[in-house]
Formats: sequence, C-alpha cells, structure tokens
Amino acid sequence: MHSWIRVTPPPGSLKFVQPFIVDNNGGGAYGPFFDGSNLAAIADGAWHELVTNLSATTKGMTRKLGIQLPSLDAQASGGPATPTAVDVYLDNIWLE
Repeated sequence: MHSWIRVTPPPGSLKFVQPFIVDNNGGGAYGPFFDGSNLAAIADGAWHELVTNLSATTKGMTRKLGIQLPSLDAQASGGPATPTAVDVYLDNIWLE
C-alpha cells in the first residue's frame, strides 16, 4: 500500500503515525511506524510517501485501510494540559 502524508510542524500532540491495512481474516500489515523518536522526520510540512508491504492474501481480501493518528493524553501522565493543534493531510492511498 502506498500513501502520501504531510504533517505540519511541530507534531504537537500526536503520539504516533502508522498506516495499516486489515484483511477479511483479521490479519494485515502495519507500518512504517513514526513516534516520538522519529516523528519529526515526517513532521516537516513536506509530503512523504509511506509504503506498507502486503502479502498476497491481504491484497486480495482488503477490508479496511487507513492511518492511525492517536493523540497524547491530555493529562499529567504524559500529555499537555491542552493538546496543541496539528494538521495532517493524506493523499493518494493506493494498492499495488
């Protein structure tokens, strides 16, 4: 699966970014994974291609595809009191 993503800097309250695809059997593929250690690599305001490798089974039985974008918790245990805004743009998601 190919997808293009643009994240405006700074990534603010994003916990991680991860494309995924799920097949009819509940299996699937995930990745690439970007979190606090490497999220800045794609949070520069430029477009980045993300490629998720799929098995032949997943390609023929796709049920759901998307990109996970969970935010940090707005509490003392990890996130800011008020999460900061972040803009995420998705474009051209396709299977090959």
